[in-house]
Amino acid sequence: MGLGLLGSGCVIEDPSYLGPAGPTGTSDATGSTGPTGPTGTSDSGSADSTGSTDPTGPLHMTATDTGETATDTGETEDACPGWWDAGWSRRRRLVFDGAEVAEDLEAFTVLVTLDAATFDYDPVAPGGADLRFVDDDGTTVLGHHVERWDPLGTSLLWVRAERIDAGGAAHAWLYYGNDGASDGSDRAGSYDASYVGVWHLDEIRGPHVDAAAGIACAWQEGGGGTQDAAGRIGGASEFDGTDDIIECGVDQIPATDRATITAWVRLPLQGDLRQAVVSLESLDSPYAGLSLYVRRNDGAIGTQSNNGYVFSSQPSNMVAADQWAFLAVRSVRDDMRGTLEVSQNGEAWELIASGNTNDLGIEPGTPLALGKWPGRGANRAMDGTLDEVRISRVARSDAWVRAQYLSDTGALVQVEAEQAYCP
Repeated sequence: MGLGLLGSGCVIEDPSYLGPAGPTGTSDATGSTGPTGPTGTSDSGSADSTGSTDPTGPLHMTATDTGETATDTGETEDACPGWWDAGWSRRRRLVFDGAEVAEDLEAFTVLVTLDAATFDYDPVAPGGADLRFVDDDGTTVLGHHVERWDPLGTSLLWVRAERIDAGGAAHAWLYYGNDGASDGSDRAGSYDASYVGVWHLDEIRGPHVDAAAGIACAWQEGGGGTQDAAGRIGGASEFDGTDDIIECGVDQIPATDRATITAWVRLPLQGDLRQAVVSLESLDSPYAGLSLYVRRNDGAIGTQSNNGYVFSSQPSNMVAADQWAFLAVRSVRDDMRGTLEVSQNGEAWELIASGNTNDLGIEPGTPLALGKWPGRGANRAMDGTLDEVRISRVARSDAWVRAQYLSDTGALVQVEAEQAYCP
C-alpha cells in the first residue's frame, strides 16, 4: 500500500501508487511528488493543478499542495479524522447553505438529491439500504428515508438535519459502501414532532401514506385524474376539477390553535370557482377549520374564515397558470381571536384576515381531504397537479417557509465530492 502525506498530515491510501518514492520529493504542478519508482498514473482519480480531484475516480479527496516532501514514516496516524464507522467505505459531506435563511432552524427536514451524473451508485447497497446520514459532530445519526431510488438517474431522500445556521453553513455527512448493513431508513424519524402529516404523493396506486405519522389516505378517481403524474419532487397526483379526491378520514390531525399547511401545485386556472388544495374544514356551519384554497379566475391564495372565504389581494400571492408554485397558509388563534396569513414561493407571510376568527385552527371531528372539500361537489374541486403536502401544528416562521422552498428547489443542500476510507 502506498501512502501520500497531505499538507494537513492526513495519511491517505493511494490506489494509483505503483512504486517506492525516489530520493527527492519536490512538488510539481499536478500535486505529485518528485522522482519515483515505476510510473503510477490514475485513470480518473488524479489531482489537477488546484489540488482537487475528479469526483468519478476511485479515490476522492481535497488537498492543498504545500510543496513539502511526502515521506512514509511507517508510523500509524489517524488516517481519516472524524470517520464515523470503518464499516462504511465512502462518505460525502453535505453543506446546508443558510445564506438566505434569516434565523437558525433546528430539526429541519431537507431534500437531498443524488444524480447518476455526479454520484457513483456502485458502492451503495441495493435500494440505498446502507445510507447513513451523520451530523457534523461525528456521532449523531440523522433520521432519513428514501422517497425515490433510481441508480440510473435521480434519487430523492429526506433527511432531518440537526440545524440550519442563519447566514452561514452547517454540515453533515452521507456514509455508504457497506453491503452488509441493514436498511437504515426511518420515515417517522425524518421529521420532528411538530409535523402531523407529510404526503409525498409518489405512490402510483393504492393509498397515499403520510411519512410523518403513517396516515393512509384513499385515492378516489372520478375518471379524469391520475395518481401517476409528474410532480415537482418525484411523483404527484393530478385532479380533474370535478370529482377526484384523496380522503384521509376524520380526526386524523390533532386539534390545535396553531397550524401551517404547505403544498406544491400546478394549476391551469380555468373557470371562476375556488378550489380546495387541502381541506380541514368541518362539513357543517360555521365550517370551522383551516384549509388551503386557490381561486381559479386569478390564482389568488386564500382560506376559509368565519363562514366565508378570504383571499390575497397581492400579486405576489397569486399563482401563475401552468407553473409550479409552493403555497402556504398559517393560522394563529388566541382567546377566540387570531390571524390568517398566506405565502407563495417562500416569500414573507401576508396577513389576509385578523380579529374575531373563532373558527380557526384545526378542530376535533374535522375530515381531512386533498384536492377537494368533501362537503361540496365540483365547485370546490381542484383542477391541476398536487405534490408534497405538509401539515404542522405550529405557526411556521418566515425563515422556515423560505428554507423549505430553498430545500425543495435544490438551493439549500450541496453534496460534495466522495471520500474513501483510508485505514
